[in-house]
Amino acid sequence: MTGAPLPGADEARAEPFAGAPARPFWKTREWWGRAGRTAVAVYLSTVLAFVGTLVAARGLGPREFGTVVLAVAVAGLVGTLLDLSLEEAVVHHGYRALARSDAAGVLGLIRASLILDVAIGIVVSGGVVLLAAPLADLASAGRLDPGLVRLAALVTLSSTADSTMSAVLQVAGRPDLRAWVMAGTNVARLAGVGIAVQIGTAEAIIVAYAAANVVGAAGHGVIARQLVRRRWAAASQAPALRVPLKELVRFGFLTSLTTSVAAANRALIPVLLGRAAGPTAVGIFRVAMFPVFVSANASAPIRLALYPEQARLAAEDDLAQIRQAIRSHTLAALALSLPFAAAGWFALPWLLPLIYSERFDAAVLPARILLVAAVVHLSASWFKTLPAALGKPQLRTSLAVFELVVLISLLVLLGGQGSKGAAIALSAAALASAVAAYVGVHVVMRRAELASGSTRVRREPAELGG
Repeated sequence: MTGAPLPGADEARAEPFAGAPARPFWKTREWWGRAGRTAVAVYLSTVLAFVGTLVAARGLGPREFGTVVLAVAVAGLVGTLLDLSLEEAVVHHGYRALARSDAAGVLGLIRASLILDVAIGIVVSGGVVLLAAPLADLASAGRLDPGLVRLAALVTLSSTADSTMSAVLQVAGRPDLRAWVMAGTNVARLAGVGIAVQIGTAEAIIVAYAAANVVGAAGHGVIARQLVRRRWAAASQAPALRVPLKELVRFGFLTSLTTSVAAANRALIPVLLGRAAGPTAVGIFRVAMFPVFVSANASAPIRLALYPEQARLAAEDDLAQIRQAIRSHTLAALALSLPFAAAGWFALPWLLPLIYSERFDAAVLPARILLVAAVVHLSASWFKTLPAALGKPQLRTSLAVFELVVLISLLVLLGGQGSKGAAIALSAAALASAVAAYVGVHVVMRRAELASGSTRVRREPAELGG
């Protein structure tokens, strides 16, 4: 990294002596300690969210709880499709500003992102309020009260600045704090739900969700503000946006488009499967997704801790270390996940009926097939963040579209086989997407090296080990 380090920069990243090679981040105690704290917070947050949902469902009953889920889902889907997430853009450009020791550029980037975040969030939430009646009718054929959809817009509005605040924590090298904010938000949600079920209405639960998001957003903002003041404010005379606003919007649009495609991916499976094989197959497949859900939750803390390091290495043009990180991540994930997949093959026949009841015995075979998708997702989870770190969000968007096309094609061919066909389609699409991801990232990094005329020599393994 060129230039003097910014105030508050991570001392753990300092080189031990002049000319010494940088120790790979995944071989440092500091990074693993941060990843461990992140994992504890993410898993705690997941448990709290599950308990909160369980309390709300038991307190309201199927019908009232269903209206809550539907109203929040309608407002959330509109937010997902129309909102502009700038988190990855701020992290990418923020680390490039840090590489130049440009504190003013970091502050200008954060301020511009915050203004855009809030403005777009207000517009999107206002749109949900205005279009609540047709949205409710579209989602439920007139069975959902539009007033609940309007109320659910508060859930979206109350977290509108979260992407910018999350980016601040990641640029500051503290993704673990982001995970603890999530856990704190779910604590507030659980407390709010506990009060709301005493009232016993869907409106009360939605208000509790929104109130919890307000508490989480406030805590997020306080922590982010303290980090900004301690690390960058003292080194900057005035914030200055070095990145064109058009570039921020482009980056955010591609990130949001990827999220929308991923949401479509999840939504289309039950729709196409339901049309081809009926609702029972959809229910069986939902239970069979158990290995994929476990894989996604297991890799979430590593992804959260990995992105800031990827962005830092990309800002420093250290593509050799990024390549080694990809190899190390993939091999380590395979070494961990393959034995678990083998154990899962034998455990699923008694585990799924134990959790979901014997009525879901038919989910065992598709769940075994989906072990392939679980292993692939875990071993290639680095790809969810690397394209944005490299400043190429369009690569991830292209791969998401590619995976969706493959999945739809296979579902059309295999959907008649029910949940087993859907499991084969999902596993095959995941495998094809992972192969394409490896090829795409290699091409992008190779072009970057040629464009910059990089003469960086790959370090020997002994040097990389420190």
